Amino acid sequence: MKTSLTIVIAAGLLAALPATVASASTSAPISASAATGVGAGPSTTWGPMFASGRKAVTQGRLTVLSQNTSTTPTTATVQINGAITDLTKGSGCGWAIFRISFLKKDASVATKHHYRLDCTTGTPKSFSFVEKQVVLVETKVCSEIQATKPSATCLYGGSWKKLYSYLD
Repeated sequence: MKTSLTIVIAAGLLAALPATVASASTSAPISASAATGVGAGPSTTWGPMFASGRKAVTQGRLTVLSQNTSTTPTTATVQINGAITDLTKGSGCGWAIFRISFLKKDASVATKHHYRLDCTTGTPKSFSFVEKQVVLVETKVCSEIQATKPSATCLYGGSWKKLYSYLD
């Protein structure tokens, strides 16, 4: 797997060691210990986060909709709302990228990416999505040319900002 996320399952516990990133975010990630069982849980704002050279910016809110403490590791259903804004004056686009680690039915942990693109300079593009069985959510922002998906450099280079973890 080509990610900078290391996942180890031992004695029924998950230890995730994500790369951290210094960002302009003023809020701490939500932890499962802060979540409150079934129903609407805590939410946190994140961002603004900028691509290198301040060529794109993203910010938003992550809300824990529910938490499942009967699984090991504890999982959550989270909703992520936000906007990505391209700040280039040329052919670049802004990419908001999310790395979601989730619990599969066989109790293994897998990772997938969500990404949103904006190529309209100065006009924010909103996004919203919900993920279930989540154990970790991380994000980053890149500025690249328009494509069907972000480049490997954008996905696997640089640092990720943790938004949610059951471990904190």
